[in-house]
Amino acid sequence: MAGELVDDPRGMSPYGPDGRRLGLAAVQAADLIGAEPDWDGSAERRWLDGDHDALEGIMSFLRRAERGRGNLYVFARGCRTPNDQAANRRDYADNLHNLFTALPFSEAERHWLGFRADIEHGVNRRSFPRAVDVIRRQVADVYEAGRSREVNGRKVLDAFWAWRREVFEFEAAGSLDVAVEALRSIGQILLQQVPEVASYEPSFIHELQVIRDARRARREGERAAGDKRQAAG
Repeated sequence: MAGELVDDPRGMSPYGPDGRRLGLAAVQAADLIGAEPDWDGSAERRWLDGDHDALEGIMSFLRRAERGRGNLYVFARGCRTPNDQAANRRDYADNLHNLFTALPFSEAERHWLGFRADIEHGVNRRSFPRAVDVIRRQVADVYEAGRSREVNGRKVLDAFWAWRREVFEFEAAGSLDVAVEALRSIGQILLQQVPEVASYEPSFIHELQVIRDARRARREGERAAGDKRQAAG
């Protein structure tokens, strides 16, 4: 079914392939951070596969959104009137702002975490769980509200863990729901304003499933390689 994506010359989005990729990343991130995480009620903030997937998903979306500087030029396409274009730009910007303020990171922490993830996972080619382990041990000085302060990787990652479960400092905060809704709204803006959207729905769902299956296969391959190295040692 994935081949059906080529039926839309604009790439399943009225905003072209860039809009489509960002929309897919938004929906995938909403799916991952909104999934019910496991927790046994203990105070230990032990990361599971779902936590790694959720952070990787949100980092992937943020990376694409930052490249567009929060103001996608692709909104010039697919809009019937200037009013449509202005409304969609405004809706996109509002939802992006809602997402940024709902995440358990300050702006400085968000940029630092994204940069470190790009280095450890992208440049150094570590698996994402391994990159998270490295980031957990890192600290840095950043400027925030005009003042220098320390960012601690462990504290940032612990906050994300608690935020996904809405426990401890994030109990009853409601910010997780705000973030999920913002991501879904962005996905709707970018993907679902397509004529006869129902004809593309199966392909879209199939592509998300392909992404999930690839993640699962990669994790299983990493575990198998680790077991093989241990057995050889």
